[in-house]
Amino acid sequence: MDLPKGSRWAIANPTTDLSGTWRPIITDDFKRQYDEYLTNCGTTYVFRKVCLNFCSSTREQIEQQDQGRVLKLTGSSPAGTWKRSLLSSGADGARNDFQAVQSEFLDPDKELVKAESWWEDEGRVHKSFLRGKPGVDGGEFESQRYLEIAEDGTVVLVCESTFHPSPRHLQQSDSKFKPAHVQWRYQKV
Repeated sequence: MDLPKGSRWAIANPTTDLSGTWRPIITDDFKRQYDEYLTNCGTTYVFRKVCLNFCSSTREQIEQQDQGRVLKLTGSSPAGTWKRSLLSSGADGARNDFQAVQSEFLDPDKELVKAESWWEDEGRVHKSFLRGKPGVDGGEFESQRYLEIAEDGTVVLVCESTFHPSPRHLQQSDSKFKPAHVQWRYQKV
């Protein structure tokens, strides 16, 4: 198989498979980061406390299909289940030119959102942008998912989530929306 050229791939590296059921590794530092992240995304105090109390019982199920062109994600928590499919667009080895593809789905708040995704770092890092969520008034959510080997030799799924407020909110010093970042680390169940 010919590997794609360029920095944006439609397929994963043949050595990369994010598939599995994953549970978060919760530490005090993570909870602090997550609380700050939720605050900067404009959420209420009560919502943040519920999220922090139940984050250890969440699960992320990933099914990587068609050489990584499709990433089916199912997030589950005591509040419910969120299913979405991310369609990757980029070079695929046979062709290096491509048309960006967007997926549409309802988020956990039942808001219709769009997501664009692709693989970076020679197909080892899955990147996605979620756009169009009315509740954040034009902000965007960026996610990067990749695997790491922990000190004890186990495989860890890392999901780095970054919130980018709309340019209008960045110019307002009193905006409830501020740049935010949190790193989730998961173990296989």
